[in-house]
Amino acid sequence: MSRDYSYPEELLHWVWKTSRLKSEHLETISGEQVTVFDTGISNPADGPDFLNARVQIGSLQWFGDVEIHWRTGDWNHHNHHTDTNYNRVILHLVWNHDDSEVTRHDRTSIPTLEIKPFLSESLQAFLERYRQPDLLPCSSHISYISQAAFENQLNKAKHQYFEQKVNDLLKFWDASLPPSMAWRQMLAVGLFDAFGIPHNRRPLRELAHHLFPQLNNSTRKEDFVSLAIKSSGLRSEGSTEQNRWNHKGCRPSNQPKVRIGQAAAYLWEIHKFPFKDFLVKDPMPLWNRLHRKLTNTELPGRQTRDIMCATVWLPSFFILGNLFASTELKSRSYEHWKNRDTRLPKSLLEPFRSSGFPAASYQKSLGAIYQLRSYCRPRHCDKCKVFKSVISS
Repeated sequence: MSRDYSYPEELLHWVWKTSRLKSEHLETISGEQVTVFDTGISNPADGPDFLNARVQIGSLQWFGDVEIHWRTGDWNHHNHHTDTNYNRVILHLVWNHDDSEVTRHDRTSIPTLEIKPFLSESLQAFLERYRQPDLLPCSSHISYISQAAFENQLNKAKHQYFEQKVNDLLKFWDASLPPSMAWRQMLAVGLFDAFGIPHNRRPLRELAHHLFPQLNNSTRKEDFVSLAIKSSGLRSEGSTEQNRWNHKGCRPSNQPKVRIGQAAAYLWEIHKFPFKDFLVKDPMPLWNRLHRKLTNTELPGRQTRDIMCATVWLPSFFILGNLFASTELKSRSYEHWKNRDTRLPKSLLEPFRSSGFPAASYQKSLGAIYQLRSYCRPRHCDKCKVFKSVISS
């Protein structure tokens, strides 16, 4: 299978939809002149990519659908030649023509337009880079990328990441509980999940659900921590419970037993706060107060604390502000997120470093993580401000 198949076609769709082809001398692979009057309507469902387009090919004007692929052979690879849904296709757009035959279900031929020769040099170069898996597509254009465009995109990604973390936490909401208890449990599960990064998130979430109803059964924090470790199954040699924990690749500070003890200590201290203490205007003083109650062995490293604050604590208080109609709590929670510099693992940011982006612009931005996960790796360049800066340079 060609590597072309593994790359999304959305960027080619964007090229067609936004009329990025040089309209003069546009022609099919057989030499017929093409004039585009209407690119059609983007189709999110099964069937051709664009519906009800209007184009002139040679001397005839056509009304119908348009299908787009990286190469001509994708038409047959996707079995469009046997699918009657593609009988209205009037034009086949491809990045690269490979001499494959393109026909409808009824065996009639479809004109093919290879778009590569009709693109600007910058867009052509970008698309060549786009299909190289180990590189960020914009890496060869670093000197042309506007710093403002890069920072604006990271700010956009940072906002979207906050929305995602809010939605992630809401998945832990138990509507059968009173709102105050449901919120506490959501916060607890979110923190346990963060303590489980990267290898033990699921078992720690499950442990949080198991421990939360038992908080009143212990009178001392030490007893509750012991209960947490016992409930985890780590002490049971060869048990199913023990086997679900991943020890491989975990540094000493990130071993399951260490993280379980720390997570249980956090949960205990949070449980001891009266609920009215959470109904504040600013969530950060309470975060600092929580950490003053924890011993050195109960505290994770600075980087882990920073990530937990940003991805669990602040979004949780945003949700709390929404729950109790506190505009100020919501606003403060988001502003802390927006203005927060967070220490991020260098390994996660390697694509930016190796591509030559200035470190100061991304190394402490939570938007950088979301940018890589939701834009760069899935190749959603058409939605990125950096891409638009590149092709306009």
